[in-house]
Amino acid sequence: MSESRDTQDLISIGDPSVATGVSTFEIVDTREAMNRILSEANISPIRSQTRMALKSQSKSSLRRLVSKLNRGAQILQEKLAESLAPGQKDELLEMLRQHSDAQKEQQANTLINNEIISNLKEIYTVYVKQKMPFVEQVRLLSLLPHSMLYEDVMVTFGCSRHAIKCAHRIHDDNDYMLQSEKEPTIRQRADPNQIKHFVSWLVESNTLVSGTYGLTTLRMDTGEKVQLSKQILQSQKTHAIVSYKQYCDETDFEGLCTRKLFDILSSLKPEQQRIVSGLDDFVFEGVEAWCCLSNIVELMPIPQCERKRLLKQIEMAEQYQKTIHIGHCSENSDCITHCTTFGLSDPICPEQHRNCTQSHTFDCSDCVNIIRTIDEIQEKIEKLSNEEVKREAKYDFDNAAQHIIEWSRHNLRAAQQNDPKSKIISKMQDDEAFCTFDWGQKILPQEFRESQNTYFGKKGMSVLIGSFVWKNSSKAAATTTSNSTTAFNTESYILTLTNASQTDLDSLSGSEIIIKQFKEDHKHIIKLHKRTDNAGNFSSHSTPEIEKLICDRLGIQLLTRDYSEVQKGKDICDRVCGVSKARLRSWGANGNDIICANDIKEGMEYAGGVKNTKIAVAEIVPGMGIVGKTNIPNVSTVRSIQHESRYMKVFKASNVGDGSKIAYKKIDFESNMRLTSPFTIPIQDQEHSLAMNKRNDRTHHQILMCPVNGCTSTFEFNEDLDSHIAANLHKIPPPDPRTSNDIARLHLIDTVRSTNLQSHHDTKKNKNKSNIVN
Repeated sequence: MSESRDTQDLISIGDPSVATGVSTFEIVDTREAMNRILSEANISPIRSQTRMALKSQSKSSLRRLVSKLNRGAQILQEKLAESLAPGQKDELLEMLRQHSDAQKEQQANTLINNEIISNLKEIYTVYVKQKMPFVEQVRLLSLLPHSMLYEDVMVTFGCSRHAIKCAHRIHDDNDYMLQSEKEPTIRQRADPNQIKHFVSWLVESNTLVSGTYGLTTLRMDTGEKVQLSKQILQSQKTHAIVSYKQYCDETDFEGLCTRKLFDILSSLKPEQQRIVSGLDDFVFEGVEAWCCLSNIVELMPIPQCERKRLLKQIEMAEQYQKTIHIGHCSENSDCITHCTTFGLSDPICPEQHRNCTQSHTFDCSDCVNIIRTIDEIQEKIEKLSNEEVKREAKYDFDNAAQHIIEWSRHNLRAAQQNDPKSKIISKMQDDEAFCTFDWGQKILPQEFRESQNTYFGKKGMSVLIGSFVWKNSSKAAATTTSNSTTAFNTESYILTLTNASQTDLDSLSGSEIIIKQFKEDHKHIIKLHKRTDNAGNFSSHSTPEIEKLICDRLGIQLLTRDYSEVQKGKDICDRVCGVSKARLRSWGANGNDIICANDIKEGMEYAGGVKNTKIAVAEIVPGMGIVGKTNIPNVSTVRSIQHESRYMKVFKASNVGDGSKIAYKKIDFESNMRLTSPFTIPIQDQEHSLAMNKRNDRTHHQILMCPVNGCTSTFEFNEDLDSHIAANLHKIPPPDPRTSNDIARLHLIDTVRSTNLQSHHDTKKNKNKSNIVN
């Protein structure tokens, strides 16, 4: 009975094992045992017990229970302390209170530390993602308490043990915590003017040109990124630097060292493009001529030192003619071998002659090297003793020397014909346009799957390309600075034909269709400058007068009619046709047959087509077409024509002489073509789906640069540029010290901004204008 009572005394009132309900408890009688203890301590006994759950008690009842418990616990605590340490009760109780307060403070500090560590972890994660400097990450770790274990910090923050040790050292050194990040010291040893001189020469000499497809991303040493049109280096880096050194010697300019020039050129990240020897007949025959002279020298019975010297001279002469000579030619050159006015003037015909005002006192060392090398080889051939070898060598030498001379003449004519093109475009008014026409390479019919015997004996299909350039007056109005470059728009038209002989009648009829469509699209254009090559289908006797007649019918005044040198000046047509054919090949590779002109049109419009390019299909109508007959003396030598109201002036070279006047004979013309599939709306207005992963080097990029000086922002859409200017969000690098490579990159950006003709066609505005007119 006694053991049972003692066991009951140990059972708690709130034990769930003795609960009889959710909110009521069975009272276990332990009050007598507790009252005996209380009576021994001179504490009033427990007179009543509660059986309700504490959560259900009223506030007054809870206060009474808590007050009774505190009063009893305090008295019992004092009695127990006096029993444990007689005479030292107060000291023992003070130690108990201090220990209790320390536990409470520790719990509060633990909660605070957990919250701080959580916040520091979030900040540290952001630092790591943004690749903040290591010292900044370590400074953040130095805020953690030293009591944290290395393993806990490494697991929580994902840092290394080395970072924690550095953080502890920073925490111990209070002065270091207040130190700011030191700015990097930039030692600028190269003269910025010398750097800019080199970059300007690269662009002005066409050694570094801007491509139409692809992008070049320039990354500054400060971390900034700027995108430009792909920069293409048209020679080897070593050859470009050697040519620049020669230019510095000619102009008496002290340039940078070769190693620094190579470093700057590499920092511009140019793509290298080799100049193929077979671009045209003159270049191909010229390269073959120098190779022939090299073979002659190799077989000559001369000392080895002389043979090496001649071979080196031949190599230098060929490189000069191929890449540099055309850049030296100009109207006002003081060198007689570079002066186009002197070289292209006809002393026999006064109308084709212009007096040169230059003294021609300067001698070009490279041109002298060409003449000296040819003369020296001729002298050594004359000294050969074997008559048969001498006769063969002399025959090969005469042919090679003639081809080399013709190559130099070709460069002179090309430089003279390209110069008026730049002047015309730069001086065009808002109502003028410049157009270039050319026949593309014929396209053979091709089935997606065909046997080998059906591949041969096919007749090609023709494409005629016309590309127009005119001033963008709306873009010019949005310019914010006075020295900003003029913006231009471009539009290209491709006329496809299944069968065409590409005669002068076909060329005139196709040109009429393209010019008519251009006039309908851009009614504000009333003046035109036209340019083609001098092939027979573009330079017949009747072509100049009939072109004037066609423009008069369409309400356009034809001002000038220029002919480019062979394989020169038609780059825009070749580029547009080449990209369109690439789109056509992609369409054919998807299981389609290319059988007729309609297939060509569909293929070129595949996957969105080519920007700013429209395609139409036409056919030759048998038995139709009239071309009147007239006569222009020496029409094959004509390179430029100026149209007046009653006559036209023909020139053998642009701007050389007063020109020969030839009156119009009012000949007849009737087209032999009709459209079967008209030019559609601009490709960029059509809904299409392009692949998400596009090759950057095959994407047509029209980079629009902010006109504000110093701003490095570039855009691909006119709307983005307008928003950028309106919001004044110009990104101008601070005038801090720059590295040599950054100076070169920034100057290249400024040079491209001031020299590159931006081509952009605002289709939405033109569409709205046409809707208003309609």
